[in-house]
Amino acid sequence: MRIVILGAGYVANAYARAVNFLGYHPLLLSRSWIDYTRTDPLRFFMVQFKPDLVINAAGYTGRSVDDCQSNKTECYQANVVVPRQVALLCAELKVKLLHVSSGCLFNGEGPFTEEDTPNFLTNFYQQCKHSAEQDILASGVSAWIIRLRMPFDCFNHPRNWLNKLCAYPKILDGLNSISFMGPTAMRSFQLV
Repeated sequence: MRIVILGAGYVANAYARAVNFLGYHPLLLSRSWIDYTRTDPLRFFMVQFKPDLVINAAGYTGRSVDDCQSNKTECYQANVVVPRQVALLCAELKVKLLHVSSGCLFNGEGPFTEEDTPNFLTNFYQQCKHSAEQDILASGVSAWIIRLRMPFDCFNHPRNWLNKLCAYPKILDGLNSISFMGPTAMRSFQLV
């Protein structure tokens, strides 16, 4: 199976490790190599490489999702335009898509299922992620959408929820869900 992973950050690398562990050799396609917002270069690459699966682990949150409020253009481009274009391109080329979205679309008062409608669209980031999911589902692509919530693992990284917790002066008490990246990446890849 030929696999392309869009992204080169924390989540993309978790998928790369999981896929490698399962015996595949994915190609990580970084934004510094190709502008995902431009369809023609991405189409040219995909026609040449002929992937069976694209894992879209690219996106924008800034330091936290709060940065999306002040960087709306970058947030919209990375979290709506790119997933939409990737989904349309994958549909056109008959390539499967695994899209990484956000569990922040729910208010945390679950439990929730995959069929539940997002109920927490109070900020720009959440609205963008929800819009992307709707666009992907409408594109006709064979797609799986995975919603991560506060991802963590054993690797020291600024995006690791455990690293973030260590930096907070105060931690609020309450229930929430989290995503253990190794098993999440491996199991979601195995759904495809």
